[in-house]
Amino acid sequence: IYAYTKELKKCLLLLKFNKIKSISYLLQPRLNKSLHPIIGPKKTDYWVPVPLHKHKQRQRGYNQIDLLFKPIITKNSGNYTALIKRTKSTAPLYKQTKTKRKKELKNAFTCLSQQAIKGKNIVLLDDIYTTGTTILECANVLKENGANQINALILCHKTNTVKKT
Repeated sequence: IYAYTKELKKCLLLLKFNKIKSISYLLQPRLNKSLHPIIGPKKTDYWVPVPLHKHKQRQRGYNQIDLLFKPIITKNSGNYTALIKRTKSTAPLYKQTKTKRKKELKNAFTCLSQQAIKGKNIVLLDDIYTTGTTILECANVLKENGANQINALILCHKTNTVKKT
């Protein structure tokens, strides 16, 4: 939705690593304005957050994707639900090359309900798009389990930040 500016980076770092959940409330009006036109139409069966590993979620106390997107999507009658699980605890990805990210995320996700996914249109939700590896791994799991169409909605995108090796 947005470029990864210094201001947005600071907000996300505070939200993710300093446990300042109120940052999500500050971003929601802006997010709501951007999301409202695309949530209304019933072309999407499920809005699915990219999951954290259970250890990281326990340590943080929440998944920042839930704080950012869930209130807006559920308010607008969207079906926000976890359909994939992160089964592999990975090292922090933000300084890794695309090749290392791919290796780290290989087989890191699994489907929670093949029956729920089969034939459905799904939008994956994430906070930062760097190389696309996380979204692609999640999308592959959904596709392998029968999802019809998979799109992604990401809060912000980085440009030219990770070496392509």
